[in-house]
Amino acid sequence: MRICHVIYIPRFSGAEILVRELAIAHQALGHDVAVMALFPSEPSFLGELGKMEAMGISLFLPEQRLEKWDRLNFLIQGLKQFKPDVVVAHSIIPSAYIRIAVKFAFLSRTATISVLHDASQDDYAPSKMRSLERWIIPKPDAVVSVSQIGADNYSRRIRSSKKPLVIPNGIDLSRITQAASHREAVREQVFTVQPEEFVFLQVGRFGSTKQQHLSLEAFAKVHQIVPFSGKLCFVGCSENEAYEEELRQLAKKFQVEEKVLFLGSRSDIPELLAGADIFLMPSKFEAQGIAFIEALTSGISVIASEIPPFEYGRAFAGVHLIQPQRVDQFAQAIAEVIRHGSVRWERDTNSYSMEQTSEAYLALFQSLTYSKQ
Repeated sequence: MRICHVIYIPRFSGAEILVRELAIAHQALGHDVAVMALFPSEPSFLGELGKMEAMGISLFLPEQRLEKWDRLNFLIQGLKQFKPDVVVAHSIIPSAYIRIAVKFAFLSRTATISVLHDASQDDYAPSKMRSLERWIIPKPDAVVSVSQIGADNYSRRIRSSKKPLVIPNGIDLSRITQAASHREAVREQVFTVQPEEFVFLQVGRFGSTKQQHLSLEAFAKVHQIVPFSGKLCFVGCSENEAYEEELRQLAKKFQVEEKVLFLGSRSDIPELLAGADIFLMPSKFEAQGIAFIEALTSGISVIASEIPPFEYGRAFAGVHLIQPQRVDQFAQAIAEVIRHGSVRWERDTNSYSMEQTSEAYLALFQSLTYSKQ
């Protein structure tokens, strides 16, 4: 089978990490896999693309930023060259472009799938987006949501006869568990902390929806509640440079700038989780959160937003769901974890394995391509 994934920007973000894992898994099974993008890769992701290309995965990436019609033409030419049996578009903008491109490439037997990654934001709430999806853009052959919330939002807004299929995100569980042996090296070489110090880790692109500013404020406040020594580490691509600069200024204002690390995009998240002690995720909203699953699997103590996509976290030990905008409550939760010391919790996250996720996608691909014959 010839499988093509379409993403927005090659980068360390949830949708793109899922695509990387699916592409590798399906290529290893003998399928021909391609990845297309609307924008050039972020520099930090080039190493991942090189690994994928070395495995035989075809890459169709623009060398420079393209305008709208140029993007469409770029996709059409890539589709004509690769001739996929199924095209999987991740998030609503790539989905809109690729469904039009498939039509103009005259690939009538190519199945199209739209994957909703940010569906908890209710992407189709604006009337313009609903009108485009209902009446103008060619319909997808299937819709996938990474969460039930996203599926419900889509069904309510679009009222399509095609009900979204929920396929939760999965991760490489073995990589998380194998990284545990790197704890001391990561603490010494990356975080530069002493054995008794606490490391707070937040993973996610810099943007107001991830609410790194609340982590920073809570980190500063917790020093007033319980004595401790440690560092707060932010990892992620810079989606909003002004917001990132605001964070740096806040660190100076709270007089903790020497205790805050901005590590940028990283490919070694499992190792960073192994070296950290408390994982923070005060997001305003998420679809499901691959970083949340990775943190659960690592056994690290987790303090995250009390939002519906994270509710399943309540079933696991060492998980605290709070309202992060109540910074005093946020700081108290951190203080409680500090008082109990650095703990690794036993959690069974086998139901979030990449094996199950890739099998679910492959079963969908096979059913759609069979119906197109």
